[in-house]
Amino acid sequence: MKYNTKRKKELLSLFALNEERAFSADEILSLLPEMSQSTLYRLLSTLYEEGYLRKVDSGSRAVSYQYRDASKCSDHMHIRCKSCGHIEHIDQGVSDQIRTLISARVGFEALSTTVLDGICDSCKEQ
Repeated sequence: MKYNTKRKKELLSLFALNEERAFSADEILSLLPEMSQSTLYRLLSTLYEEGYLRKVDSGSRAVSYQYRDASKCSDHMHIRCKSCGHIEHIDQGVSDQIRTLISARVGFEALSTTVLDGICDSCKEQ
């Protein structure tokens, strides 16, 4: 991290403590109400450029961000609950099998950044 401010540390801490979850800017502002919108957008951009966050396609126009731990998220896929936003890592071996199957069946190369959408067990029970 190049330059640390109190707000930057707070934001990165929020992501690190919730690394399985992606947050929209609106969600972050509700969780960190003392942070201004302009500061938040500047910090999201900075943390993304520095590699601490990754952008997650939320299926809507709003972009969500998730903590990116390079040691955990190097080359595997993820699955995301469309209801609550919870994100799980898909095992590297399973990710490789999915990419191989897709390539063999349809001649399409799936990227390691692929996020599969679904519904988690907790949301199915509700």
